[in-house]
Amino acid sequence: MFKLDTKIDVRAFWSWWIREIIPLLPASIVNSLYYRKGWLIVEPAGDALALFYQSRTESTALGLFDHSDEAKSRLKSLLAQQVIVASADVLIRIPEALGMQKLLTLPEAAGANIQQVLGYELDRYTPFKADQVYYDILRLGKPVNGQLKLALLLVQKSVLDALNEQVAALGLKPTYADYVLAPLTHTPVKERYNLLPADLRQGRSQTSRIIMFAGIAFTTSLLLATLGAPLWMAYQGIDKLKTHVRIVEKQALSIEETKRGIDYLYRATDKLIAKKNHAPMLVDTINTISKLLKDDTWASQVKYSNGNLELLGESVNASDILATLEKTNYFKNARFISPVTQDQSTGKERFQLSTEINPPAATNATDTQ
Repeated sequence: MFKLDTKIDVRAFWSWWIREIIPLLPASIVNSLYYRKGWLIVEPAGDALALFYQSRTESTALGLFDHSDEAKSRLKSLLAQQVIVASADVLIRIPEALGMQKLLTLPEAAGANIQQVLGYELDRYTPFKADQVYYDILRLGKPVNGQLKLALLLVQKSVLDALNEQVAALGLKPTYADYVLAPLTHTPVKERYNLLPADLRQGRSQTSRIIMFAGIAFTTSLLLATLGAPLWMAYQGIDKLKTHVRIVEKQALSIEETKRGIDYLYRATDKLIAKKNHAPMLVDTINTISKLLKDDTWASQVKYSNGNLELLGESVNASDILATLEKTNYFKNARFISPVTQDQSTGKERFQLSTEINPPAATNATDTQ
């Protein structure tokens, strides 16, 4: 089962993957993957050009090459045999005597458009005007106390144009030019300068770069597929589970409502049964009273409410009625609820009494419960 709380060390995985895949890649692609690519440095040496290969750790002399066909053939063979050298960035290195470096300190506010500022005031800092040289700047650390330290590097256009033609004649395509006192080979990418103007920089072959990016894209896709597919399946399973839970919750709520309805009906039924068992049958009650009352007594009105029975009528001796009712188990607490009066027309006593009903059936039902 896939654990969602599993911690994955992406850095360790990536390092392992690089170690495993590097031996399978061509040397040119391996070299392009590094942060610092190798340099093919070209320096003027009289009528010839001296070539060096600068790797991340050491510099290797490749020899002198003039403009002869033999030198061009020899260089072509060398580049064919050494793929890493052929894929390196071609760098024209300006000798100390042919270039110039000027250390400057400017306000930090000028850093945003420093190239434009120096272009206007180049003749102030150097013997040349802006249209006579190729120039660039190298920032020397971070600003201190609002002051920006930098190195202004420049070379005459005629000098660099001639060197560029010589390099191109050998079949090389330069992309950088630096000054020997400020070599680019040890400068981070973000801090690099370039004396070679954009219109003279030769376009490099994009084949190795395309292969590199394709490899990175494939590796990334494979990594996402390896890590993302189980996560996606897990999330899909969780969504299905949530949907099923919502359905079950609705069913449970419906069942709960039905259960509450049934419980209410049961309670209502029990109340009705209890009330029925507690309330006496009026027909039985009237029959019982009819049997108890003597012939000289009659009831003109019978009223039942909340377990009490009220009788309104006339009798020769109304007090005997209370005694008669008390003798039975059917009635209890018999009493007059109004004074007994004499009816002048009949000579009988008019009474109104109340008694509680306690029928045997109700008593038995209560005992049974």
